[in-house]
Amino acid sequence: MKINLKKTLFFAFLVVVSLSACDTFNSVGQQRAGVFLTIDEIELNTGAGSLARVDEETGNITANSDTVKIVFHNRPKSTRQTDSPWMDIITEEYQVTFYRIDGGTVVPNSLRRRLTVTVEFDNTYTVPSLTMLSAEQKIESPLWELAVNGYDAETGLPVIEMNVMIEVFGKTTSGEQVYAYGWTSIAYGVTVE
Repeated sequence: MKINLKKTLFFAFLVVVSLSACDTFNSVGQQRAGVFLTIDEIELNTGAGSLARVDEETGNITANSDTVKIVFHNRPKSTRQTDSPWMDIITEEYQVTFYRIDGGTVVPNSLRRRLTVTVEFDNTYTVPSLTMLSAEQKIESPLWELAVNGYDAETGLPVIEMNVMIEVFGKTTSGEQVYAYGWTSIAYGVTVE
């Protein structure tokens, strides 16, 4: 079976550009906190979806972290809720988990990092560049094999497609726990030079 590499790469580009949906949820602190933390937008930044490269002359590996712009919203549970500094949300950390949607099963390890931002009551806060996939993760399975071999060992395709879940953990300034998550999708494909 012969695969048309240019069509596959064009498809991979479309997947990266068009699939940046966002779903949000708040369960921790649902009964106590007077506010919800939601993720209103996840947008892939320029360069997301690139693979690691090896310089043939020096043997040096080049890999860049993939980042996203993410918009948080502190939403009151009730329209009668009044502004209060005790209802501001301070995020503490986030976790990124990957799920294959192309038939493969091997995914990059989850990424968990600190994230300390304050989302004021009934306002939004934008993080312009949040690491979604580190450069170190790109030189591990399965993305490293895709970059070196030109195809995914599991599917035989020159592209790996994944859904990405970003979870955020934090507290209100009064100490109540809050949680939110959002989804996006990304495709990593072999480029022709």
